[in-house]
Amino acid sequence: MISIDDYNPKNIELANLIKKYGLESETIFFIECFSPEAKEQIKELSDMGFGCQSHTCSHSHLTKISKEQIEYELEGSKLIIEKTTGKECLWLCLPRGYGNEEIYKMALEIGYKYIRGVGVFNLEKNKIGLNQTTIHAYPLRKEYNGRNWIDLFDEYLEKAKKENGNFHFWGHYREMEREGILEEFETCLRKIVDSGVFTK
Repeated sequence: MISIDDYNPKNIELANLIKKYGLESETIFFIECFSPEAKEQIKELSDMGFGCQSHTCSHSHLTKISKEQIEYELEGSKLIIEKTTGKECLWLCLPRGYGNEEIYKMALEIGYKYIRGVGVFNLEKNKIGLNQTTIHAYPLRKEYNGRNWIDLFDEYLEKAKKENGNFHFWGHYREMEREGILEEFETCLRKIVDSGVFTK
């Protein structure tokens, strides 16, 4: 799967790029739904065929707020997304990846099935509860130890094919624009299509 985090006015540009490669049904946008603009974008993306799932209401650091505030962030965003899209919201993406067992338990009790973290190099199939990712479209990721992120993308895409693993590629428009890697991101989309790891 592919996932894009955070509200950004330019997310629609990214969505059009992903749609160009026919990958919209494999892509989730995780958008914090705090503003009218974010809600409008969620509706537009959903109408374009993308999944839209929870990134909380306000992108709060969940381990630094009260239980009541956590419940509001999780329940509120789930309800808003379901009302806006008319579709179930079963995924929660943890803002900045911060969570703990208590938060995971609360999310599952509220009705989420899948929780997305930000750990990389994972090829496990999606499971109920916490799920990590494979490659983050961000060249400065410390886990990459100075290796070229595209080389790592190629390596893990090939591993996913050989091992029948779950390849989860993600990023933020803001980071990709800042680091000047939008063309590389598009190259990765092309490689995903050519690899056949996503089958209809």
